[in-house]
Amino acid sequence: MVKKSLSVPINSDPRHESMSGANSPVPTPPTSTSSSQDRVSFVALAKTQAGSRFLQQQLESKDNNFFSNVFAEVFDDIGELMVDLFGNYLCQKLISMCSSQQRYLLLHHLSPKLVHISCDRQGTRAVQKLVECMSSHQERMLLMECLSGPYVPPPTPIAEKKNKKSRTKPAKDTKSKKNSDQAE
Repeated sequence: MVKKSLSVPINSDPRHESMSGANSPVPTPPTSTSSSQDRVSFVALAKTQAGSRFLQQQLESKDNNFFSNVFAEVFDDIGELMVDLFGNYLCQKLISMCSSQQRYLLLHHLSPKLVHISCDRQGTRAVQKLVECMSSHQERMLLMECLSGPYVPPPTPIAEKKNKKSRTKPAKDTKSKKNSDQAE
């Protein structure tokens, strides 16, 4: 499976880039330079407890090349990782290390799903980290725009609806009816 990824200049520190202006176009997603066959998927690794911890520890080493590679590979799946039991911790670490421009790019990418992510048990923590780390007016405006729409819950599968209905019906108590007939 080949993923579209993001590119961030390796020579510059991606955590200290500034926004190019309030009316700047949405930045284009960077692309990863390594082949997907030559590496372990960071997304799959982030979904395990040990893998998520390992990736967080590696990010703490302040290796800009490693940060760029992880950011690039998980970008397309960031919404999925934000609601994952272990992946949300990696997302929080990435968000805390992102530049304002990278956070804006993440927000723009997550905008259609942000309300649903916010309502998820793990996702809400990652969104809180996103809010905590915001530093530009442009980021805050985009966040308010994403969260200001009406909340529409995700559709419930038909099979699940049927199971809920069958669980709510009271069971017929045939023993008590037999006992009351015998008592008369």
